[in-house]
Amino acid sequence: MAPTLRQFRTFLAVAQTGHVTRAARRLDLTQPAVTHQIRQLEHAIGAPLLRRDGRRIALTAEGETLLAEITPVLGALEAMMARVQRRTAAAELAGVVRVATLQSYNESLVVGAATLLMRRHPNIRLVSREMAADAIASAVRDGDADLGLTFQLRRSTGLRTRVLAHEHLVAVIGAGAPVPEGDPVGLAALAGRPLALMPREFALRALVEDLAANEGVAVRAAFESSNLSALIAFARANGGVAIIPLLVAHGWGDVTVRRLGPDGIRSVLLVTSPIAETPVVAAAVAAIEETAAAWPRAGTTRPSPAQ
Repeated sequence: MAPTLRQFRTFLAVAQTGHVTRAARRLDLTQPAVTHQIRQLEHAIGAPLLRRDGRRIALTAEGETLLAEITPVLGALEAMMARVQRRTAAAELAGVVRVATLQSYNESLVVGAATLLMRRHPNIRLVSREMAADAIASAVRDGDADLGLTFQLRRSTGLRTRVLAHEHLVAVIGAGAPVPEGDPVGLAALAGRPLALMPREFALRALVEDLAANEGVAVRAAFESSNLSALIAFARANGGVAIIPLLVAHGWGDVTVRRLGPDGIRSVLLVTSPIAETPVVAAAVAAIEETAAAWPRAGTTRPSPAQ
């Protein structure tokens, strides 16, 4: 009769513990059952594998050879079974996770998380909805979204927040426009260039105007749009400057990017509700956190553990 996987596992437990009793406890078997499995294995192989060495069990030469051969095989088998079990568990998670997000985080964090989920949990689907920062917390609190991605939260009653990263605002300067020296730069260094800004109802515009007030300069938009790509397009077409988050400033080869500083930094917040905490939502949160942890690009940093 050919040896069985159970017999090999029993032999490995005895070899590793040096005692039948300890092996029996590890395997949740009786001592006679362990002894029986070893005898069957020795009979199948045709050679003794164990011998008594005082109060311990020692390996014969054949046992030493078998141990060296079977240990990596059983290790690889256990690893394969663990991978199959993880894939099975991942496939069992299914559902829709509604994400309320800023446009810049939609194109970076949400897309990155959706890509991870497609591989790990193919039956989980992210549905994102872009909205203004002030509306995101309300959407999560009211149950219209399962989680939110924003950069400010005035009221957090009943919600949980976590800082995922810190992000710079940047000036995207179109080709042909004078490029100020240094990085970061102040808004005063951008004076005289056509500015492309978010409309006043957006919190990003308020942040830009706060920066201007701190520097004692005035900002006047030559073009306004809630679409970040449109702001960059205006700057490119007119030798102007678009003030946008760093995350959407990449991939435009004919522009120059300068960080705004030193106060042009905002925290990226993950907002969740205890009511909506399910295994499916937890999987989506984990994917978003992993995407954020894989940043940091120039101008983005991870939060310290205290945050």
